[in-house]
Amino acid sequence: MASVSSQKISLLFHRTRLKSRYILSILVGLALGFILSLACVPLMNICDTSLSILSGPFSLSLNFHIKNGNSSLRDKFDPFRILNRQARSIADITLVDYGSKDYEPKINPSQQQQVPIKSNHNNSKVTTTTTHVSNVAKILRPRFMADELGIREKVLVAVLTETNHLNTFALFLNQTLSDHVNRILFFIDEVRQDFPKDMQVIAINDKRSYLKPFYVLKYLVEKTIKSYDWFFLVPDNTYIQGFKLNEFLNHISINQDLYMGQAFDDIHAVYCYFGSGIILSRTVLQKIYTELDWCTKNAYSQDLTDNIGRCILKAAKLPCTNLASNYKFNAYVNYRFEYDTDISEVSKTKDFNQTLTIHPINDLETMLKLQKYFNEVEINEMSQDILKYEETIENLSCYATEGCGNIPWPVGVPAPFKPSTRFDVLRWDYFNETHIYLKTDNTVIDLMKQNDYEDIQEVIDHSVKQFQTKYGTKLKFKNLLNGYRQFDPTRGTHYIIDIVLIDEQKKEYIKRAELMRPLGLVEIVPMPFTTETVKLFLILPIYSDERSAAIRFLYHINKTLFDRETRDKFESQQ
Repeated sequence: MASVSSQKISLLFHRTRLKSRYILSILVGLALGFILSLACVPLMNICDTSLSILSGPFSLSLNFHIKNGNSSLRDKFDPFRILNRQARSIADITLVDYGSKDYEPKINPSQQQQVPIKSNHNNSKVTTTTTHVSNVAKILRPRFMADELGIREKVLVAVLTETNHLNTFALFLNQTLSDHVNRILFFIDEVRQDFPKDMQVIAINDKRSYLKPFYVLKYLVEKTIKSYDWFFLVPDNTYIQGFKLNEFLNHISINQDLYMGQAFDDIHAVYCYFGSGIILSRTVLQKIYTELDWCTKNAYSQDLTDNIGRCILKAAKLPCTNLASNYKFNAYVNYRFEYDTDISEVSKTKDFNQTLTIHPINDLETMLKLQKYFNEVEINEMSQDILKYEETIENLSCYATEGCGNIPWPVGVPAPFKPSTRFDVLRWDYFNETHIYLKTDNTVIDLMKQNDYEDIQEVIDHSVKQFQTKYGTKLKFKNLLNGYRQFDPTRGTHYIIDIVLIDEQKKEYIKRAELMRPLGLVEIVPMPFTTETVKLFLILPIYSDERSAAIRFLYHINKTLFDRETRDKFESQQ
């Protein structure tokens, strides 16, 4: 029995020793792992790096002096003065450069920071610093997506003008180009208070005219270079065909260095004639900015073409070119141009109708005549394009499910609305020259208002002109026999009218005309919730002689669109 109990005791002791070894090995492993983890902390690559803005070429200052008595360009004041009717001071706008590559997004990566932590143990004066990985820093995103992606507007036009031309040539360019370019700046020699309020005028405090282009280039780089792809420099006595200029720049790639215009005097010349206008890409403008010191020191000529061309040749190593992306810069230069005597000859040439600029123009009357002429050229080109598109649509209609000849009239306008039930049938209004019948469910006859009268008279006049074109001018309008009008929200207003025409022998003819006034660009105003109240601001520019018509329009809106509470407020305010 003693031997058996001793064997049990030895077995129990052996098991206990194995468990203690197992537990000891676990403890040793945990201790080694903890010690190794502490030992590896200093080896981690944790740097205290903060976000910084890399200084680019825009941070370079214009390091040159122009001696003019005691004045220089390094004075405390800026030589530019932006003339504004509200605030006549320089508006410095801070822009963010998101990379030199075009349309390529770049987001600042999140960075880890080393944060020092001071701790005192046992009230001792010894301070220890501990490092740890902080939370990921928040990225400040721009307000607009275009700023973050580096998307820029198309073109800025810089016009070198004179003070006495602000209300003549400069005003004409501002009115004719504003619908086709993104921005127009006018640079003058002195401060001027009386100028049109819609113009952006910048005064240069230097009387030396041969240095004026370099002030303009300096201003464009420092204030606007990050917002536009193309820069167009031109004098004020040059006519610019805005529609052609916009169309021309839309076909040119922005990812290239471009110094474009018409060669001066000779097709082999390396300078672009400033009178015809000069197109510069933003990359060339950046290179010019770095060489402005050299350019001003070597501006010894009174000819602006020579000074600008020499500067660009030095900075960008580019000669003048009139061809880019297989598109040619057309300019017409004639110092003896007289519109009344020369237009009949030059209009026969295709190059003149496709020209971008005409230089020089000696009087404002010639500018107005050229504008009228090129508007007619543009309308004729659009009419020809519409005919081509209509022919193409008719040819492609044979491949549609409806088959050939089943496209809706007029060609290119959406198909008529098809009501799903009898409650959705669109109303036809019957009218004559003075009244409209059954305009609403509660009225039988209603006297025409001024806007309805003008609308119907325009339709009648257009129909009579079309009949006279087809049957001869001997037919004259006598009266309107029947008229029908329907408004389709998907396509526009549809008219069917019967007109009585009379010839020289007093013989009457009844002709029917069908017309369509198509809708323009329709913009849908989004609303998050159908029950949410949204403020809609309607801006109506009117002339002084249209005040009575505007008041009638407001009263009509108040009567038909607003609820009773809003109508009461409107009437009380009136």
